[in-house]
Amino acid sequence: KSPSEEETADRSSDQRSDQVDTPLDGPQEWLHRSGQLRERQTWKNGVRDGPWEMFHQNGQLRSRGNYQNGLRNGPFEVYFSNGQLRSRGTHSQDKRNGPYVSHYENGQMDSRGSFVNGNKEGVWEWFYANGQLRQKSVHKDDVLDGTLESFFESGQLKATEHYSAGKQDGPYVTYHEN
Repeated sequence: KSPSEEETADRSSDQRSDQVDTPLDGPQEWLHRSGQLRERQTWKNGVRDGPWEMFHQNGQLRSRGNYQNGLRNGPFEVYFSNGQLRSRGTHSQDKRNGPYVSHYENGQMDSRGSFVNGNKEGVWEWFYANGQLRQKSVHKDDVLDGTLESFFESGQLKATEHYSAGKQDGPYVTYHEN
């Protein structure tokens, strides 16, 4: 699994902070080579502390959130370069916590669920780009734990299976689309 845009952006910011001789303090801005605004962050004694925003090369907002004592805290949003919302959630002590939703570039929902201390928890749903439910599953501590249902793009049930602590437990039933 590749790192998210947000995680990659965070690492690049960390690398920049190591390249300065004096600790960053106050609002800071970085530009793309084109001169377009790339990032806007707030620092306190060399540690990110306050709002941050990142921008695509075309000037559209790429992501925004908040840091507190160097850790991501509070709501965050990530956007596609066309301005459409890509994902929305909340960080607490640098981990995702609470409701999370992601979207396809066409605006349709891609997934939704909740995180607890950075782990998927409870019911999660994934959708096809046309908005139809693709999969519904139950997670506990980031592993499958309950019923998993898969659906055809038409909306008809494709398969059901059951998991306990991440291991398949019980029958695996498949269905024909017609």
